[in-house]
Amino acid sequence: MASSRIFSKKDFYLLSIWVGLGTLLRFWNLTLKSVWGDEWATLVFSLGHGFREIPLDQLISPDILLAPLRYEAGTNLATVSDVLLSESNHPPLYYWLTHLWFDLWSTDGELISIFVGRSPAAFFGVLLILVVFGVSAWIFKNKWAAHGGAIAMALSPYAVYLSQEARHYTLAMIWMTLSYGCVTKIIQAQQQSQKISFQVLSGWLIVNTLGVASHYFMVLSLFVEGLVLLFCYGQDFRKNWPKKSSSKIFFPGYWRRIFCGAIASAIVVFLLLNHWQSQNNDELTSWLNQDYGWGLENLLPPLRSLGWALGMIFMLPIEADQTWLVVTSAIALLLILLWLIPNLTAAFKQGWAQLEVKIFTGLVLANLITILGITYVLKLDITLAPRYHFIYFPALIILLGFFLAQMGKNISCSQRFWPKNCRLSALMIVGLMGLSSLCVNVDLAYRKPENNQAIAQALQQNLDWNIPPIFATHYYELGVVRTQMGLAWALHHLDPSLQPRFLILDNFFKQDTAAEVLAETATQLTEPTQILMFNTHFAPPESICPLQPESGQKVTGYRYRLYFCDPSSERASRSP
Repeated sequence: MASSRIFSKKDFYLLSIWVGLGTLLRFWNLTLKSVWGDEWATLVFSLGHGFREIPLDQLISPDILLAPLRYEAGTNLATVSDVLLSESNHPPLYYWLTHLWFDLWSTDGELISIFVGRSPAAFFGVLLILVVFGVSAWIFKNKWAAHGGAIAMALSPYAVYLSQEARHYTLAMIWMTLSYGCVTKIIQAQQQSQKISFQVLSGWLIVNTLGVASHYFMVLSLFVEGLVLLFCYGQDFRKNWPKKSSSKIFFPGYWRRIFCGAIASAIVVFLLLNHWQSQNNDELTSWLNQDYGWGLENLLPPLRSLGWALGMIFMLPIEADQTWLVVTSAIALLLILLWLIPNLTAAFKQGWAQLEVKIFTGLVLANLITILGITYVLKLDITLAPRYHFIYFPALIILLGFFLAQMGKNISCSQRFWPKNCRLSALMIVGLMGLSSLCVNVDLAYRKPENNQAIAQALQQNLDWNIPPIFATHYYELGVVRTQMGLAWALHHLDPSLQPRFLILDNFFKQDTAAEVLAETATQLTEPTQILMFNTHFAPPESICPLQPESGQKVTGYRYRLYFCDPSSERASRSP
């Protein structure tokens, strides 16, 4: 890392302020937002439990549905790995760490704490601020670039969003940031025709291994690093073509070490992927399958990608419940974008001569091209969700931190694009980022795709709980069980006396049996019952359970229809 001689005590005081702000934004309101399906997956797998232990095609109590969220002291890391690899398509490192974290704070047999479950991601999000600071100082040899990167990471609304989810993205980004730093040092040495040190190559191999053990998207980052290195190799080859012998042209000494490091990383990645291979890829990624053909819809992925990239820096309350606030926020974001693009263009022109700017710009662009390639070639649209763009986020933040540092020096700016005082522009960007993070923190932006808290409140108020309710849906992917688990959790914490029965119809492993099981359940009822059909087209027999007028309700992630089942009316209709 950068020598400590470039830092004074004041710098570490400033760093503590950036870390303090980042910590506040990540841990404040950590449990405000509903826990959604992917988070339930993290929590359940980290406990060494699975979703397939929940019975299908039979009525179950909330306690059975919530049983995988109870901490068991005897569970070990081997169990965590076994269940994870049998039901998911993720590597185990984050789940191991979360399991060990639960060991410190949980009581045997009790339901876990959401704060405890989300806090590892928040902690790694804070640590990421320090990592960006260190890597920026290491590659730029500039303490203000390090401060700029730390400020940008601390206040980024996207970083706050990912830090407040019980998911593995913040841990993976730590390794990605370090890996990008190592690649930059490798290219710096290559540009000077110097052999890269074994310490850097060894560190590169280690962080790449830890990255793949944290998230398989690390493979995409390594692919992008390979593209950037290949580009540099091509430039070097073209420059040396008329000057050196063939052996030195193709394999100069400094490239041999780089090739060895790249090959070692590739071997490690292959071994890990082979060891942790999962059989659940199709079920878990089916929602990404998109074929846009040749229509105008082909433009959606790049437009979404640009929107997610902007949202990493600025994000106003465009997901608020009030229409006027959404419209105002959208207009404000458009104005910010129109202001930002020419300003970034001016900043790039002034910083483009610096090698590190070219490297990180190449990393960001290569990542975006890779994402679009996966979308159009493999027909897996990973632009549908902002979280999948985390692979280039650290590089973007390090670039932004460098530009903030340049502007803080009050360098010569284009008066057409920037205010006369460049420092004022930097303060405006930082202020807007801070405001954006507050919007995320109070749940006005980057909202969860499932709001089980809201649906639980609606059910508590709208249902007649004197008539027993059954909450039914059908299983077509693992996410369905998680959605119902979230509903059971929200009702339990809203009012433990609310005890509906749940019915999850198996329409995945047993095709075409869901309607039969639902009809059989309805005919076996012995008392008037309400059946709420969640997120499904299935319905109980109309003769027994007529649909109630104006019964359709919809909340983010949940929609249901209400049926009132009266067995006595069916028996009466059958009597002579």
